[in-house]
Amino acid sequence: MLESNKLNDVDLTISIISYNTKDLLKTCLESVYESISRIRFELIVVDNGSLDGSKEMIKDEFPEVILIENKNNAGFAGANNQAFSRSKGRFFLLLNSDTKLPAGTISAMTGFMELHSQVGIVGCQQIRPDGSIQPTINFSLNMWANLWLIFLSLFQWKKLILNARARSFVTRYLGWALGKTVGSYLHHYSPSKMPYEVDWVPGVCLLARREAIDQVGLLDENFFMYNEDVDWCLRMKQKGWKVYFLPGNKVVHYVTQSSERIFDGVSPLRYKSAFYFFTKYYGEKGVLLLRILVIVSILIQEGFFLLLYLSSDRREEFRKKLRLGWDLVKFSLSFDNFAYK
Repeated sequence: MLESNKLNDVDLTISIISYNTKDLLKTCLESVYESISRIRFELIVVDNGSLDGSKEMIKDEFPEVILIENKNNAGFAGANNQAFSRSKGRFFLLLNSDTKLPAGTISAMTGFMELHSQVGIVGCQQIRPDGSIQPTINFSLNMWANLWLIFLSLFQWKKLILNARARSFVTRYLGWALGKTVGSYLHHYSPSKMPYEVDWVPGVCLLARREAIDQVGLLDENFFMYNEDVDWCLRMKQKGWKVYFLPGNKVVHYVTQSSERIFDGVSPLRYKSAFYFFTKYYGEKGVLLLRILVIVSILIQEGFFLLLYLSSDRREEFRKKLRLGWDLVKFSLSFDNFAYK
């Protein structure tokens, strides 16, 4: 039986940002109540102007949830900052609305934080609904490592090793030969279940300590979406806090496969955040190098897609890829898309 929330007596605040994800949000909220026990928690949902009935669903089916209603989309960082301003918990959990919590995950994360007072942030393993691992890029403070990781991401290098067992084998036995950067790219496939320190964990399910947030500050709202979690973790580490990844604990992430393609509808927004990240940490030199990397990579892929377009009967598919790629090139050439607010 869940314990009731009392004023100034809350262990955990869960912040969920919603934008037209009514059905997924309902599944997420149900999983929270089904999976968490013996933890005093409060649940805050910030709705970023949804028009799909999400707000009405929360009021009707989850009246105990604290609902913040935005008329416009405040972004991921801005909305989570709103939730933090209303929160009471000693720990603050960022949780995507398109997730489902297995039993025990949050208890393990908060338990780890209780035992390790020097840890400011912990994250867990993301899996798809079919049980397969959903990897994420492990950014660091090193510019060259980040450029290399972005290059690998642009060309979807990990998809060259399609078999999960093969990926695990490469990670475990050949990581030393591939180098630290490539190893970090594949580290999610490691069979190890032991917690280990990293530079960054994704904001899909990220637990932060209030004491650390008070010292480091809130999420940077210049990141409308993407990389705000990277920035937050790196700022934590700069202040002496540790960031840990718990591979033995999982969260189901209902991410659409389209968001993992080389080109997709959110690519300009994703790369806008990347450019801002490089502006913030590496200045004009870093932005120039990133611009060259993205443009050259996309042009190479555009040539490949053009050949497929001319030789395939799936012309509409490759026409779309060509158009999206060209839009990304034009975006990367512009000089006013990634400046500070």
